[in-house]
Amino acid sequence: MVIAIFRYRTTDGLVLLIPESADVVVPWKSVKRANLDLSSGDLRVELDEGYVRGENWLRGATALVGRWMDRYVRTRETESGS
Repeated sequence: MVIAIFRYRTTDGLVLLIPESADVVVPWKSVKRANLDLSSGDLRVELDEGYVRGENWLRGATALVGRWMDRYVRTRETESGS
C-alpha cells in the first residue's frame, strides 16, 4: 500500500509528502486526473503509467485514493463567534 499526503499544488505540479521521507513534486504532465469532492472530502489522483514506472515509492500504483483531512473544522458557531 502506498501512503502519500497531499500537501498542496504549485505551478510545477502536485506536492506530496511521503511519510518518513520528503516532499515529492509530481509534474502536471504526469497527472492524468485529480478529483476532490469538497462535500465528502474524497480525493483521487490518477498518474501517468510512465511516471509510475520511474518512481519506486509508488510501488506500481497508478491511482492514489484517500480522504481530505482538515486540521480545523469550521462550523456556523465558530464563524459567528458564539
